[in-house]
Amino acid sequence: MKNIFGHIGKVFRELLPAFLFFFVMFHMLSASRALMYNVIVKTIAFSIAAIIFFVIEEMFRLSIKTGSPSAAWERLAGDINWLAFWLRQVWLTLLISVYCAAVELIRLLGVNKVKNIFFGIVKK
Repeated sequence: MKNIFGHIGKVFRELLPAFLFFFVMFHMLSASRALMYNVIVKTIAFSIAAIIFFVIEEMFRLSIKTGSPSAAWERLAGDINWLAFWLRQVWLTLLISVYCAAVELIRLLGVNKVKNIFFGIVKK
């Protein structure tokens, strides 16, 4: 009987580090899901707003040149370099996602903690 309890204790001591590791990691994953959701939603919203802003800006510029919004739309749809447009949008979306992740990190940790981490500045 003493040998059985010794064996159970040995197995428990061997499994405890792995159990604690996965317990902490799964807890962090569940906590980070809300942050990831916020970053993804904000990135999508800001990217769509950037596309709309680009189209409105080009439409306004071309409407002045052509004299009418319908002619501007036809010229915009025909003359646009789609490869350059989508490359700009992908690059802008990447930058927006980094910005949104930084904002969520600052919101989570606090301004002073982030300044201390990145710049070594401690506000007293």
